[in-house]
Amino acid sequence: GTVNEQGWPSGALRGGVQWLNGFAVHPDVIAVSACTSLNQKSAYSNWGQAIAVTAPSNNALPGLVLPGQGFLNSAPPIRQALPGRGVLTSDRTGAAGYSPSDFTSTFGGTSSACPVVAGVAALMLSANPDLTAQQVRQILQDTADKITDRQADPQLGLRRGMYDVQGHSEWFGYGKVNALKAVQAAQRQVPPPVRATRWLTQEDNQTAAIPDNDPQGLRRTIAVSEAGSLRGIGVGVRLQHPFLGDVEINLIAPSGEVVRLQSRLLGRLQSLDTTYFTQTTPLLNRLLGQPVRGTWQLQVCDCAAGAGGELLGWRLQLGL
Repeated sequence: GTVNEQGWPSGALRGGVQWLNGFAVHPDVIAVSACTSLNQKSAYSNWGQAIAVTAPSNNALPGLVLPGQGFLNSAPPIRQALPGRGVLTSDRTGAAGYSPSDFTSTFGGTSSACPVVAGVAALMLSANPDLTAQQVRQILQDTADKITDRQADPQLGLRRGMYDVQGHSEWFGYGKVNALKAVQAAQRQVPPPVRATRWLTQEDNQTAAIPDNDPQGLRRTIAVSEAGSLRGIGVGVRLQHPFLGDVEINLIAPSGEVVRLQSRLLGRLQSLDTTYFTQTTPLLNRLLGQPVRGTWQLQVCDCAAGAGGELLGWRLQLGL
């Protein structure tokens, strides 16, 4: 909205200034404000009708960067203390970070609050990958904790820490994000599993080289002639590589849909012998209901230069 700005250094801003954050009001954006460890508005935190939820952070003086003037504390100046703890988090190693250690207890800003909500959204999607962006936002809002702040803003004297009849606060959105409740709500929206009555298993046990540093990678195929709709799936993979952290593994269904089975998270491991199921790799649920007939492909990509490896074989288990 419009704020009567006064007291800025050199009159950088003065009079009625209309503030609008084009990103925050975009319908596909989840706008996050910051609250303190005392469940109060962080003094610097933006506010308005577009706020979806709030998340914990520190408390500090508000300000912004203006062209040609650098960072300025916003006016009017705040004279009172701003209580609240910073966020404890990992840091850049050594002296390059906020503190000489590998951790800091002073992190804050919406640079802290927003990643908290992004992390909760990631947890929700790990429990239910089929959630849409709109469903993620709605669950975050529906499961948030209603914190209140009856005190006046220390800078502008506004009181926006309560909720309207729709349950929305201009300071806190629909409340402070609650990771446990959000994940539980995401799990409740997972459709009940369709049980397979029989399983079809086919294998490819031919050893094949994984080309080094090749985004196209190695592709091996298994052709399925039987008809039916997929009700369950397991993909067994055996391979060896000097550094499995270089390797990504994808399954490509006959429809052409690609499912990431393994990201580059295996670090210094050198051998892999595992089976990916829908319970451990929820992205596979996207294939349920598709026809099983056709050519299935396993794609193994080495994403960094150094050394190639070998695919020792793979197995496709299809539940019908």
